[in-house]
Amino acid sequence: MDIRIDTKNECEATLVAVVTPEEVEKARKPILADFVRQASVPGFRPGKTPKSVILRRYADEINNYLNDDLTEQVRRETLERNPDLSIMSFSKMELEEKEDGQVEVRSDLLICPEFNLPDYIGIAVKRESEEVTDEEIEESLKAVARSQAKYEPVDREATENDIVNMDFTTTTEGKPVAEFCGRSMGFMDGRTDYRQSLDDKYIPGLTEGLIGCKAGESRDVVCKLGENFPAEELQGKEVVFSCSIKEVLEKRVPDITKELIESFIPGKSEEEVRAILRDELHNRKVTQNDASVRDQITNYLADHLSFPLPESIVEAEVPNTLRRNVYSAIQTGNFDATKDLDEMKTVARAETERSIRVYLALQTIAEKENIDVSEYEMVQRISAIANETGEKNIKGFTRKLIRENRLTPIRLDVLCNKVMDLLVKKAKIE
Repeated sequence: MDIRIDTKNECEATLVAVVTPEEVEKARKPILADFVRQASVPGFRPGKTPKSVILRRYADEINNYLNDDLTEQVRRETLERNPDLSIMSFSKMELEEKEDGQVEVRSDLLICPEFNLPDYIGIAVKRESEEVTDEEIEESLKAVARSQAKYEPVDREATENDIVNMDFTTTTEGKPVAEFCGRSMGFMDGRTDYRQSLDDKYIPGLTEGLIGCKAGESRDVVCKLGENFPAEELQGKEVVFSCSIKEVLEKRVPDITKELIESFIPGKSEEEVRAILRDELHNRKVTQNDASVRDQITNYLADHLSFPLPESIVEAEVPNTLRRNVYSAIQTGNFDATKDLDEMKTVARAETERSIRVYLALQTIAEKENIDVSEYEMVQRISAIANETGEKNIKGFTRKLIRENRLTPIRLDVLCNKVMDLLVKKAKIE
């Protein structure tokens, strides 16, 4: 196989590989043998179908498998022959069969620029105490008790800790919401016997407008919906909630008693329940500390790395970072598209650049520390991904990953995790 890499600039290059007819045929033989062994063709016993028949009947499938194997072979050979060239990624490989039987393979490469690694052995990190106090056990018991709280009707004005049971209808610009929108809007159409928690801020102004109400009272609450409200027809609109209050319900948390504690885990004594809670809290602290240490190491590396990155890879990843940040902000109720989006785009770009630099640094550390990913580790990771996605045919799934250019990123993820494990092990605990 002849491999040529033409450098365009510091971060980009073009790969041209030529696979000889002999190499093509060598790659085709085991594929054809698999088809002969497994194919079911009318008129022939399994495993006895002539190769010529198989080649005619399954030409496209065999060619797809062959292309998968050739592209993976070119990728592997390129990396092995150019150990000093830090290839970040291959674009989708284009294959062209020549008249003499050779196959030419082309791909655009992204090259990692040269940079100096900071000292990475003995990074100073902080780890919080993992001891569980009696006070924490009591707080955990209270939390479980709160989860078993019941709501009971009370004859008083509603506070922000209560739930209001009500019927309500909605209008906007003088029309029922469904009529205004031209379709049913689900919850926004209105409800009967609806329980509204007064600490729920999903509908801006609704819970604030209900605080102080009493059973038997009717209220019209005007809510101004934000520009990012999920229903586009109602974005920025004022919606009137006409509420008929049926009950004000107060949260009643049971007292912490021996009987209550033993009811948390049937068959366990109070002492056993407390011991189980202590173990759970300890394990939670260990997990949080492990994550914190990895975050500290990541931030240390990011703070000590500064080098140019290929613009294409940054631009490709920024939307993913932005999407995660926006989703997180929406979940916590701290997102206003009209005010926050531009700033969040700037933040997402900075975060993306930091992440990519750390990702490249971990790969460089792997080279220096002779850390690699074994075939067994790859099989384990691919099997885990297949199990998560419901894939049953591991071999077919692996070929799909090759075809979609996803095998290398998976290997790099496994590699970077192994490097991070080393850095955590060698970190200096303050």
